Amino acid sequence: PVAGGSGCTGKWIRDDGVYGPYTSSELASNYNSSMAGTWVWERGVRGPCAIIYSNGDFVFQSTNEAYSDRGSVIGAFYDFENQASTGTPDWNGACDYVTHVIFETPVRPLSVSYWFSGMKRVESFVGLDNLDLSACTLMRFTFSQCYYSGTLDLRGFDVSNVVSMEGLFSSSRIHVLNISGWDVRNVKNADRIFSSMGSSDEGSFSIDISSSQAFL
Repeated sequence: PVAGGSGCTGKWIRDDGVYGPYTSSELASNYNSSMAGTWVWERGVRGPCAIIYSNGDFVFQSTNEAYSDRGSVIGAFYDFENQASTGTPDWNGACDYVTHVIFETPVRPLSVSYWFSGMKRVESFVGLDNLDLSACTLMRFTFSQCYYSGTLDLRGFDVSNVVSMEGLFSSSRIHVLNISGWDVRNVKNADRIFSSMGSSDEGSFSIDISSSQAFL
């Protein structure tokens, strides 16, 4: 199969339209020699795709065209911008593969609950200025148990519409966190937001929350 196009449903079709659409598992189960040809991802869903590659890159990109230099595709995820869920995202089960989170294209989700939760091998976050939270209302456990041990500067996030930050950084190992200037006046639930944060062998961590009055 060959990935390509500017929008996708997550299903495969043969490029002549004779066969498909199939999910990856359906295609594997039903495939036979008469179906040989070029298979592409079915177009339909507008917006960016998020792809986890075997080299550890988790890339938010404008098309569903896979980058061959990043290895094989572990998982590809779609329509995540419109999911206003308090639960885990579709990629949660593949967190162990992720070492680099990369935002190559603008993303404007309604919820980022659990987006980076459980990413215990992550070494970098790149392009966070492309993560637009101006429409986001839910940030539950977004970085919970995220073991990134560097500096995370989130000052640029517009969180003015967020109502829940429950457990946002709980049990994370972020060493330096800057959320100064956040407008959290609409937050109704900030329970356990920093609970057990920094609990690692490395010890100390620091948080800059200046001007974020609701946290003081």
